[in-house]
Amino acid sequence: MPALEALDLCLRSRDDLHRYFRPAAGLPRSVHVHVCGAGSEWERVHLLFRDYLRRHPDACDAYADAKREAAVAWADDRIAHTDAKAGVILRILDAAERWAAETSWTS
Repeated sequence: MPALEALDLCLRSRDDLHRYFRPAAGLPRSVHVHVCGAGSEWERVHLLFRDYLRRHPDACDAYADAKREAAVAWADDRIAHTDAKAGVILRILDAAERWAAETSWTS
């Protein structure tokens, strides 16, 4: 993705569903970018998560708390940091899927 690389963002991982970019080594890690196919399931789940958090302050607070706790406990271990948030993310996604069905949410 030349446009992202022109902004000094480097491809850090890729899989069949998306690509992940972050600033080059030595630059502040102030952003990370995930790129996926428009209309893909990966996109749908992430937009649903976002929209659910925007409309459910308690879920948003729980997610923010989990992120803060993981940042403190696992500042030097990205994988453990991600794993530490998994439980709250999965609970929120379950609730978000129910909410989507009840409200006919679409992305």
